[in-house]
Amino acid sequence: MQPIVDGLEEKYADKIAFKRVNADKGDGPKIIRAYNILGHPTILLVSENGRELQRMVGPQSPEDLNDAL
Repeated sequence: MQPIVDGLEEKYADKIAFKRVNADKGDGPKIIRAYNILGHPTILLVSENGRELQRMVGPQSPEDLNDAL
């Protein structure tokens, strides 16, 4: 997933802020609990105020991720 997300992050750099979270480090455990993330990988689209807009669990195709964004 990382190469796909890297490409999308570059493509949308001027429109969308990307944040990668390690479930075991830093704020990861707190974020995992706050959004009730149960599987890996999980991609959340979150509004500026922290409201979850869309959740994608498991590997995703580049086309599906691009369409979601």
